[in-house]
Amino acid sequence: MEKAISLAIMKKELEACYADATVYGWEFSPIDESNLTFRVRLLKTRDKETYTLTVQFDNYNQWPPLLDFINEETGEAGVKSAYPKCDDSFFNIHNNVPVICHPYSRKAYKGFTNLHMDWGEYDGWQANTQHGKFENFRAFLLAVYGRLNSDKYNGRMEKKVVAS
Repeated sequence: MEKAISLAIMKKELEACYADATVYGWEFSPIDESNLTFRVRLLKTRDKETYTLTVQFDNYNQWPPLLDFINEETGEAGVKSAYPKCDDSFFNIHNNVPVICHPYSRKAYKGFTNLHMDWGEYDGWQANTQHGKFENFRAFLLAVYGRLNSDKYNGRMEKKVVAS
């Protein structure tokens, strides 16, 4: 898929997110149009922790986005100290690698972390029967926000490591 198409789709989806940003405590970085990436900082959590999510959306929406949390102190992506922990499997660990377990997350698929070998390739992810209502980025962010502010939320997977 051409970059321009992915960019146009995501920009449209982000417009709905920007309207919610102050209500839910979301801070968006500018889009890096050459790499098709941006970050979202999630501020309002039950325990006042903040989480920064990096989003790579090449070939979107043919492919789901590549989503990873970043440790804000060290800049490391995909480490336990960057990920929230919940009582359900939405924030998961597979082979010691944290991952968001949902069809909207490219990292959960066969060929990436292999968390869901039964999901096959991520091309055509919208047909996944476990997809639910995560048809756009706003729905996904609302789900993450909901978990960070629910009784299922249990802090971080691992204590933050601070850069020395």
